[in-house]
Amino acid sequence: MSAPATAAVQALLGRLLDEAHVIAPDDLLPLLQRELEALEFSEVVVYLVDHEQRGLVPLPPSKGEAIGIEGSLAGRVYQTASTALAGAEPVRLWQVIRDGVDRLGVLMLARASFDDDLVAACRQLAALVAQLLLSKNQLTDEFVVARRSREMALGAEIRWGSLPPLSFSCERVSVAAALEPAHEVSGDAFDYALNGDVLHVGIFDGMGHELESSLLTDLTVAAYRHARRRGSSVEEMYLEIDQLLRDRFDDGRFVTAQLAVLDVEGGELRLLNAGHPGPLLVRRGRVINLRGRRVALPLGLGDVGDADADQQIHALEPGDRLLFYTDGLTEARAPDGSQFGEERLVDTIERACSDQHPPAEAVRRLMLSLGEFRDHEWHDDASIVMVQWPASES
Repeated sequence: MSAPATAAVQALLGRLLDEAHVIAPDDLLPLLQRELEALEFSEVVVYLVDHEQRGLVPLPPSKGEAIGIEGSLAGRVYQTASTALAGAEPVRLWQVIRDGVDRLGVLMLARASFDDDLVAACRQLAALVAQLLLSKNQLTDEFVVARRSREMALGAEIRWGSLPPLSFSCERVSVAAALEPAHEVSGDAFDYALNGDVLHVGIFDGMGHELESSLLTDLTVAAYRHARRRGSSVEEMYLEIDQLLRDRFDDGRFVTAQLAVLDVEGGELRLLNAGHPGPLLVRRGRVINLRGRRVALPLGLGDVGDADADQQIHALEPGDRLLFYTDGLTEARAPDGSQFGEERLVDTIERACSDQHPPAEAVRRLMLSLGEFRDHEWHDDASIVMVQWPASES
């Protein structure tokens, strides 16, 4: 019977909550292992998802092997945000670790047996591990470095340090994003915030390469947040950021962008496209390009009054998905020189959405398809942000 183990795991949850503030980052896994081994768990491994979302790597100080997401049980648990039991003597329990819908990795626990109550207690333990990982991640470099498959460029270091979570969901809306190449991304960025009934989304692509473009985009994102937090409208944001870049740089530097505001109660979308490809709207399996009448000039090259003329207003329908992306997605080339293109993008989106994948998994698969198309050789940044209104997953 697992009843004593269930009660012991529940008691462990309380102790971890009480002691969370004094647990050092590198003590987290050893502490879990000691506590659970005393409860007859024979193995405890925390796997973190890597930056490319292609593999699951053991949390230090574990020295185990990484597990590929495609074609593995651990990967299926990660993809579906679920729980699975496998094997015998010991039985291995695989449980997704997530903060809301943002998937951080997978927890593996091995024991002679599990009943339903013990599985439920272990699911709660995984939820607490997620919160501990998030809080301790701010205090150590070990968790961050563990997720890297190779050295990260300085521009990418800046980028990943300033991004919001890759996915977020509540009853009213879901947001999911991805960037590649994970270890060299520099000029691309995204940002979002849900303020009451208003979701703000911005996606940016700064001119240039490496550190130069990263710093330009970082300034733009900071200016976007500053304008957003002051209550500026989409048009005002455009004009304020554009003026900042023109005042700051006199050499014609610019940032292409899309700025969007969605009323998550009524579904009204206000969109301003500054030099980007038009975002795509997925409605009842059909993909529509929201290019608008004409594209505003990129930030840093705009003209006073341009923003009002180029703003679009759309009425979303329940179940709609929006895909914002940078041109590195459609302009990606395969080794034979062929281009990914909008037609291939539309086809990939339609397949991902028809399979009913939630936004975070749909975006991961889309970026995986792009990487496979170009044989994982990246010559330009590529970013995706998907918004679903309203959210459907819990």
